[in-house]
Amino acid sequence: MFFECVLQEHLNFVAQDETMGPVCLSVKTENVASQEHLRIMLRLKTGTTQELVPSSYLGPSPSPTRMAKLLKESLLVDKFTPILCPRASQLIAAYDEHVVVSKFKFGVLYQQFGQTTEEELFGNVHTSPAFEEFLQMLGQRIQLKDHKGYRGGLDTQHGHTGEEAVFEVFREREIIFHVSTLLPYTDHDPQQLQRKRHIGNDIVAIVFQETNTPFCPDMIASHFLHAYIVVQVLDPNSSNTRYKVSVTARDDVPFFGPMLPSPAVFMKGPEFKQFLLTKLINAENACYKAEKFSKLELRTRTSLLQSLVDELRDKSNEFLSGGDFPSAPDTPKSDSSASGGPGSRFIETVRKALKIAGSQPQQPQLSHSVENTTPTLLRRVWSSTKMKGQEKLEIPERTRRPTQSSSTIPTYENPVTRPRIEPGSNRWEESRLTTLPLCPPPPPTP
Repeated sequence: MFFECVLQEHLNFVAQDETMGPVCLSVKTENVASQEHLRIMLRLKTGTTQELVPSSYLGPSPSPTRMAKLLKESLLVDKFTPILCPRASQLIAAYDEHVVVSKFKFGVLYQQFGQTTEEELFGNVHTSPAFEEFLQMLGQRIQLKDHKGYRGGLDTQHGHTGEEAVFEVFREREIIFHVSTLLPYTDHDPQQLQRKRHIGNDIVAIVFQETNTPFCPDMIASHFLHAYIVVQVLDPNSSNTRYKVSVTARDDVPFFGPMLPSPAVFMKGPEFKQFLLTKLINAENACYKAEKFSKLELRTRTSLLQSLVDELRDKSNEFLSGGDFPSAPDTPKSDSSASGGPGSRFIETVRKALKIAGSQPQQPQLSHSVENTTPTLLRRVWSSTKMKGQEKLEIPERTRRPTQSSSTIPTYENPVTRPRIEPGSNRWEESRLTTLPLCPPPPPTP
């Protein structure tokens, strides 16, 4: 066991860049095809990047600065502080877990024929066999009071958010659906705020239709809903049940896959379910890149990474005792470091090693470097005053409807919404999509 731990050792460094802010670097040796490689992971406020580089390319004594600039050439920092304290790996792994999303919540709206207002969509009390058939295919009907998994803000103790919900585990990701007709209905409340407070706080929603009925994203006033997947059933409750799918999103949401076939009609079955769940997850990941969410993500990631760097530096100082560990990479060595204590000698040895490594000649950057950006961590930030684990986005109790059509969401008159058309082409939006991975694999634990 001890021998295995030694073989898996790795190094961690932190720094403060003038323009990029806090930086955390992890380096680990791996053996690939009988050749030694270095896995380099660079954490910045803009995201986490990792690369597997042959050790022969970096030379016998590569410096942390050179390895970091290999992944991010624009870095200006020239000194890294080594992290030397117990549990450093756990702290870094906890940060990495914040940027990996494995729990999702999506809204599901039931739209009857002729319903064209928000009040009508949220006010449906009774459903149909076709909608029940769709929900049965979408996931498992669960009793909230007995549910132990991800609840997406639903109440599992007192029944304040209804008794049932639809839940599914898809490729190790927990998904809960906020179904409008399963959420509590409030008499004499035309806006149905008990329903809208959940669906209006989702990022992506499904709109289920039984017949051709116009749907426009402007029907629903929400600061957060950025993408809709409209599903229209054909020949429900039969051996030939099919679903026609259309997608619409706000203008600043990048395209996401998988692509819709032509025609976009699916037979009921596991293949359609897999396509729909994949489309939903990729839609939410794409929505996080919209301007509204990307700014919040940047602020949040910067704050979390700065806290991590500060804590690692402080704990290294405590571990080495005497306060002689530098508080920042460019801080002059304190007088106490000349006392010759064991802590100061250890730090001086590390400094000399890094200085020697930094004197190695630079080589051209690899042209095939690939950047793997980790998923967003907005879901962690939006936890409000609720208990830990009950993630919920707060919006005002009453969201006023806009006085005029929003400029960010185009209005479509097509019965099932018309996606954006590629300039100079008659192909729909989906023709430009490239299939994205369902979710990037979590970065290896340092």
